[in-house]
Amino acid sequence: MVNNILPFDDSDLTKMITRQINRSWNFSSKVEDKLSTELKDLIRQMLEPDANKRPTITKVLRHPWLRDTSGVTGISLTAKTSNVVGKKK
Repeated sequence: MVNNILPFDDSDLTKMITRQINRSWNFSSKVEDKLSTELKDLIRQMLEPDANKRPTITKVLRHPWLRDTSGVTGISLTAKTSNVVGKKK
C-alpha cells in the first residue's frame, strides 16, 4: 500500500520465490524518499523470508512506526488489534 506497487511480480512463480529468498526488492522511487526510516524498517522485517526471523504480530504492533502516534488523535491501534491477536481458531 505505501509502495504503490506489489513487492513481488507473481507472473513467474520461480522468479518470484527467488527474489523473495534473496531479498531482491526495492521501494518504489516514487515513494522511497517519502517513507520514514521506521516504516522502511518495519516493511523489511515483515518481508523477511526466514519465518523464524520474521516478527510476530505482537512485535509488529510494538514497532516504533506503529507506536508513534504524533499527529494522530483518538486512535488506539493496540486496543483495536488486541482482540484480533487474542482470538484463537
